[in-house]
Amino acid sequence: MIFNRAALMLLLMAFWACSKDAPLPEPEPGLPPSVPANQYLQLSPGNAWVYQSRNINLQTGNALLLSKLDSIYVASDTFIDRALYHVQRGTRLGAAFESILRVSGPEAVDTSGQLYFSTQFSKSNFSVPPSLLPENAQSATGSIDQGPVLTTPYGTYATRAYAMEVALDSPGVDIPEMRYDTLFFAQDVGLLKYVQHHPEHHLRVEMDLIRAYLQ
Repeated sequence: MIFNRAALMLLLMAFWACSKDAPLPEPEPGLPPSVPANQYLQLSPGNAWVYQSRNINLQTGNALLLSKLDSIYVASDTFIDRALYHVQRGTRLGAAFESILRVSGPEAVDTSGQLYFSTQFSKSNFSVPPSLLPENAQSATGSIDQGPVLTTPYGTYATRAYAMEVALDSPGVDIPEMRYDTLFFAQDVGLLKYVQHHPEHHLRVEMDLIRAYLQ
């Protein structure tokens, strides 16, 4: 009986010694912490951006610069129901543009509370607010996720990509024509690039940042 107990103790000590030297499993990598949405949107009054646009024929590869520049600026803040909102105005691809946004931590929402932008990962398949639909759009669904690294006159930046699947107004047609819009935002800069892809017309329109005036 004493021998059996001694043998058992030796086996336990040997097991403990082996397990002590075994490598610990690597922790699973977590998502990086989200940052405030305004680090990407840059909604300080007085901030402004200037863009050059071009049409690209996807069949021939030919690019045509549009002569008129686009610009967006941040107007004075406003209060709605005692909540602070940021106002952007200007043009995108020649069309008038305005957004009125409230920033709360990693998300920005419009005046109805619908999501406009987020720095949290994997925000998918949400309805784009009617007030923020692109020109000639009937409806759109959006998703926000990690974007590509883009190079601009200001440097090279990692981006957050806001992609939209847009159903266009198509009178007399049962199935609306689809267009795919993507906005690329960079931390500490704002909107770097806006792309419209028209697959049925083999056309892509790109609006690229050429100047920024940030407070």
